[in-house]
Amino acid sequence: MLIRFMWNIRSMLGTPSAPSVVSGSITNQSLTIEWKPIVLTNITHRIQWKYANVSSTWSYTTPDATEPNGPNRVHLHNLYAYSSYQFRIEWLIVPWLRISIYSKPSEPITTLQYGVPNGRICRCNLDGDAMESVVVGFRSRPIDMKVDPYNGYLFWLIGVNSVGSESATTTTAIITLIAMFSVVAMVVYVA
Repeated sequence: MLIRFMWNIRSMLGTPSAPSVVSGSITNQSLTIEWKPIVLTNITHRIQWKYANVSSTWSYTTPDATEPNGPNRVHLHNLYAYSSYQFRIEWLIVPWLRISIYSKPSEPITTLQYGVPNGRICRCNLDGDAMESVVVGFRSRPIDMKVDPYNGYLFWLIGVNSVGSESATTTTAIITLIAMFSVVAMVVYVA
C-alpha cells in the first residue's frame, strides 16, 4: 500500500530538479543555489550537500548556514574557501515515515579562493628506510569549519650531498617536490 502511494506521488510530482548556482553569487564563503519550483505548496524541502572531490556522505545544511531567498532559492554561507561542493534537494513527502524524493546532484560548484589554511598537518614520522626513499606518516588535523578541507599535500624533501676533502668541499642540494592528492588520514605513504 505504501509503495503504491509512493509510486503515485512520484509519478504525479516527478523528481526535484538538480539545483544550480545563481550567476554571480559565488564568494569565498557563500553561494546561492536555485531549482525549479514545485506546483504543490504543502511539500517541504531540505538541502543536502557533500564535497565533490572527496568521498563523503550527504549532510544536511544547518539553519544558521542557509538564508531563504524564495521558495526555490537559498543563499548558503559558512562554506570553505576554494572547495568544491555538490548539492541536492530532498522533498519530504511523509516526514514521519521518512519518505522523501531526492533530486539529482548538482554539478560541482567551487567557492572562490581566499587566503591560506590556518592549520597544517601534524607530522607523525619521517623515516628513511633506504637511501632512495622516505616514509612519511601523518594524521590530518580535525576539519575546522572556518578553513577549507585538505585535498592534497605538497612535500619538499631537501637532501644535502657533500663531496670532497676538508679543504675543498662541494655541497649540492637536491630538492624533490612530491604532490599527493586524495590522501587518507592515518595511512603511511612511501615517497
